[in-house]
Amino acid sequence: EEIRLAQKHNLVPLPLMWYHKETSALLKQTAYKQCFSAGHGEQSTPCPLDNVYWDQLLEPTLLAIAEVYKELDAPGGMMLDQEFYAGGFPGFTYGGAEDGCFCENCITQFFRIMGDARELPKQKKPLEFILKNGYTLQQYLDVLEQRISARTRKMALATRAIKPDFLFGLMPGMGNWYTNGIARGLSTPGMPVIIANEGEYFVGWNHRSRTNMEKLKQWGFPALYLPGLTISSFNAEGLAVKSVEAAQQSAGYWLYYGEMLFRTNARLIPDAIDPNEYALREPAQRYWSAMRAANHFPVSYTHLRAHE
Repeated sequence: EEIRLAQKHNLVPLPLMWYHKETSALLKQTAYKQCFSAGHGEQSTPCPLDNVYWDQLLEPTLLAIAEVYKELDAPGGMMLDQEFYAGGFPGFTYGGAEDGCFCENCITQFFRIMGDARELPKQKKPLEFILKNGYTLQQYLDVLEQRISARTRKMALATRAIKPDFLFGLMPGMGNWYTNGIARGLSTPGMPVIIANEGEYFVGWNHRSRTNMEKLKQWGFPALYLPGLTISSFNAEGLAVKSVEAAQQSAGYWLYYGEMLFRTNARLIPDAIDPNEYALREPAQRYWSAMRAANHFPVSYTHLRAHE
């Protein structure tokens, strides 16, 4: 029904799949492999190459959604929110995903890929073991990134075998082996992956945003960078100005928590120092009017051509 509604209004839907606390209960019903963080030990988060997560949870969902788009002959895709790999919820994170997964399977595969076929004892301090054997952490993360990229490419190909113009987006941003690996796998020269970043939530476009854009160019996979703006961080005019600025500098913008603009009784916090994403600073109608004006502001995207 949402896809039909989007068609009616000439919109391209990108629903969000958020696998986090709710997913953990589902995964626990199966024999999934948990990740092992060098900094935090065993986590609830699945190993990045866990078959249960990819083969039984994520890919079947994408294939089912692709069938609906095909049936309705509609454009669209899915946003994949991987917050539990890069967020801060206890038990669902690598601590920023920087240190990688050091479960027995990931370590074994790394040594095999590096041409080292020895029998590996179970390690209490796996990162130290890797370093003592002459390898660097960066080498290890590079292999993880390549492996996750190959896995997500397989998933993307299967999805686009059903719906060739299926769009993929990735949250919450980019910059570590996990998110970059997924982004590479989901992107093709004709179909860039949408990077929905969260680093602009409370301030709008900033110097880190520009650095991220430059990094995407250096990494070389086709991507469109979308800064996110938390609605309650700004009044209506401020949000409009920030959205125009983001669109001028990148591929557009997105709003969080967007559903608040549809609430008939939204909580108002006009004087909040610490914005609450589940509230507004002023009545929703003022935001609608300001954003309507912002979306009619002329914006040139010529700066993105080389990047795409």
